[in-house]
Amino acid sequence: MENQLMALTSRDAAANDLSLASEEPIIVRLCSFGSLTLSPTEKRNGKTYHFIVSPDMLILASSFFAKLLQGDMAEALAVRSGDTAPIYIYDDDVDAVEVVLRILHHGAKDLSIAITMEIVAAIAMLSDKWGCLESIRPWVSRWLLSLPHKTSTVDIGQRLVTAYFIRDPADFEVVTKMAIQTLSPDFLGDWVANDLHSLLPASVHVDAKHF
Repeated sequence: MENQLMALTSRDAAANDLSLASEEPIIVRLCSFGSLTLSPTEKRNGKTYHFIVSPDMLILASSFFAKLLQGDMAEALAVRSGDTAPIYIYDDDVDAVEVVLRILHHGAKDLSIAITMEIVAAIAMLSDKWGCLESIRPWVSRWLLSLPHKTSTVDIGQRLVTAYFIRDPADFEVVTKMAIQTLSPDFLGDWVANDLHSLLPASVHVDAKHF
């Protein structure tokens, strides 16, 4: 877990990245009494985003942030000392980050991001990583019901990824059966091209050979 924390956020690494520090970010306040700034390194439309959040709410909802902000890591010590420097989040989709943070701050009604199957898959992965599945799973289930069921190789792959990371065995079984019935023999190339193959567990890779 500690290695994962070090890989996902780092004040020291971000401090050495002048491109992150020099540009003017877009500030999104998700909590009126927020005292912590989270900034995904991925940009949206060429812009960097800073999300102002409540550390207390994150600690309650997320095992990842509970460990990050309550332990002896640099982030926790900085927050307790009143340091307002952003905590940078690496390698996560900025739209998924905003959606998850809004839900954890009870602000889902203010969502303006169009929910697609690709974003739902990213949200599922992020929720698993941050340890906040209980809060996010009902929303993912609602989105899966409302999104059109497509039979493209990429859409099916994204649904498999979502079901796996959201830890829904029943839905995973349903999507797997659909994949067996509908995927074309060359589906694996599409999955690899869209980084889906590497996200799924080895057992699914083996089963996929028999689709």
